[in-house]
Amino acid sequence: YFEQLSVSGQARRISPVDYHWAHLQKRQQRRQLMSLQEYVNLKPQQWYGGNLKDNYGMAWSLVYFLMTDPQGKRFLKEMMNDMAQDYCWSTSGSEYFDAHYPGGFVAFEAGWKAWLSKSLPEAHRY
Repeated sequence: YFEQLSVSGQARRISPVDYHWAHLQKRQQRRQLMSLQEYVNLKPQQWYGGNLKDNYGMAWSLVYFLMTDPQGKRFLKEMMNDMAQDYCWSTSGSEYFDAHYPGGFVAFEAGWKAWLSKSLPEAHRY
């Protein structure tokens, strides 16, 4: 998420990563991306042993999507706090979204897919 961070005085800007965006849109249009449910449930060895270009791109896109609105930011903050308290949790990624994201995993997936089908998102400013 922070790889495109720029700071000017008190202003911080995080721009989208063009190559992740273009790659994911192309893969989604060709129906070559793994399902989001499969992705959020990958074990670390599966993640690192898979298609790293897809995996890093999807990871970036999920965080960028969540950081786009207050609801996503609250969810991400809660998830990071939960992970800090229990790093070895046994809940799958999709189960966590179902329990904590407004509307559950289905709403998250629908929002992410709609977001990914649009043009390059705007930079986040803080």
